[in-house]
Amino acid sequence: MLKGLDEMKASRINNAVGIAAMLSLVGFAWLDHTVSVELAESEPDGQTFLSMLAAWNKPMLAVPAGTKLSIQMEQAIHADGSAAGQTFAAVLLEPLMVGQQTLAPAGSRVQGLLTEVTAEPADTNGNFQKARLRMVVRKLFVDGREYILTTLPLLSETVVPKTGFIRTANNAPLENGMDTRFIFTLSDPLELPVYKRSS
Repeated sequence: MLKGLDEMKASRINNAVGIAAMLSLVGFAWLDHTVSVELAESEPDGQTFLSMLAAWNKPMLAVPAGTKLSIQMEQAIHADGSAAGQTFAAVLLEPLMVGQQTLAPAGSRVQGLLTEVTAEPADTNGNFQKARLRMVVRKLFVDGREYILTTLPLLSETVVPKTGFIRTANNAPLENGMDTRFIFTLSDPLELPVYKRSS
């Protein structure tokens, strides 16, 4: 009699455990589906969490130190209106490549940092000033991702009208500073995934 009762209790316990396991699986599947839907709806461009993981798992290549970065300014730098510690926006003029692999296409955004800005009179009338700008590039943006990089400081010294912007290589005054081009040099290797344009 007791043996029969024990077997019935054991059977009920096993059934309860089985039902709990099934409910857990159903709940997990529902939660996973809900999270996936929420992630897809929260992404403005429809990119899902799985596609983000795929982007993170791209093979990485090292851009060696000494690589040149040719950039074009997207904003003006004025000797009187800028200060050390100010950032500036620019874009790559040429793709960043290792061998035949493109790591950052031309037009990729970069962020630079002014580390020194000085201006002093260059003539007795005070109509011209000697502008001294020292700057570095600190960030590169590719496919919505941010990469920290380090470059050698670049020093630019020129004589400009007191009310003028920095000048181009041929000493032509700039109206808005957006045509200025600089070439920076990587001081440390930079690891980037192989770039692949989204379809």
